[in-house]
Formats: sequence, C-alpha cells, structure tokens
Amino acid sequence: MTRIYVETNLLMSVATGRTPRARELLDLPVHVELAIPLACFMEAHSAFKSIKAAKLNLRDPFPREINDVGRDPDTHAQKFARTLAAADSALTDYLDQSERRLMNAIRGLASRARLVLSSPAVLERSLHSYLSDPTDDMIAASVIQDAEETPSDRMAFFSEDEKLKQPTLIAAMQRAGVTMLDGIEVCLAWGQL
Repeated sequence: MTRIYVETNLLMSVATGRTPRARELLDLPVHVELAIPLACFMEAHSAFKSIKAAKLNLRDPFPREINDVGRDPDTHAQKFARTLAAADSALTDYLDQSERRLMNAIRGLASRARLVLSSPAVLERSLHSYLSDPTDDMIAASVIQDAEETPSDRMAFFSEDEKLKQPTLIAAMQRAGVTMLDGIEVCLAWGQL
C-alpha cells in the first residue's frame, strides 16, 4: 500500500485556490492511502479565521468612503463609489467561496483519509523541536510516529511549506521511511506509481 501524509497547507491550498490541482489528491486511486494529522484540521480553521479577518480589515474603510465619494455627483466619483461597493461584494463572495472550499476539503479528507492522532509519545517526540513552530513540530512528530508504528510499502509526506523543509526534519522522515514530496505535480505523479 502507498501512503501519502498531507498537512494543513493542502487544506489551505484548496480553500484559497493557490494550488489549483491540490484538490486532485483527494481523487487518487484507492490503493493510495491519504493520512493527515488531526492537528491540521484545527490549524486550518485557525489559519482561515486569520486570513478572513485580515481580508475583512481591508474593507473597514469602504462604507465611509462609499458614502463620502458617493455624495460627489462627478462621474468619476460615482464610478469609484460603485467600484468600492463591487469590491466589498466581491470580497464577501470570495471569502464565502473559500470557506466552502475549505469545508469541502475537510469533508473530503475526513471521508477519504486516515486521521493521525496524537499520543503521549507524539507529544514527547514533538519536544525535540525539528522546527521552530510548536504546531509544525506536533504535525511532524505525528507523521513520524505514525510511520514508525504503522509502516507501509511506500510512504511520503507532501508539503509545499518551506518551513517544513529543514534538514533535521527531512532526515527524521527518511529514518521513518517517509519520502518528502515537494510540489503538487510531483505528489500526484508519485501517487500514481
């Protein structure tokens, strides 16, 4: 059996559309087992909440500007007010669509992937600090622990997150029999072998 571990960035890539083919991972052949640490779902919700808040902050001045500019009868001012109103609406639509894509990706992974749970051993392993972020350390430790406890013929970890490409983590993954995959094209091809 082939196993591909995925992490939070897959969910966020699907949600934001930044990696258009990311959704295809959910459609790999059934002989490819997807696995995702449970912590990634929490991290994805938190990351999306932060992204949404930042984007909503962009539109804070819109109502005042629409009102101020809208009072000017000049054609250009009226066009600008309509553009701001359209941008406000488009931003709402974009965020709603992104949230729907995130929820669909979560549902897809929940029905297709094996959830990698944390344990006391994972918590202990995460203290070794492969990376500089405690959440990333927990995710990495979950993958390594799972790979050691439930080995498979072929195992890989897919991430496009540059922070996860540290030599200490790559070496730890290799010791656990996990190949690091970088880029959606490489991952999709590896999953088809």
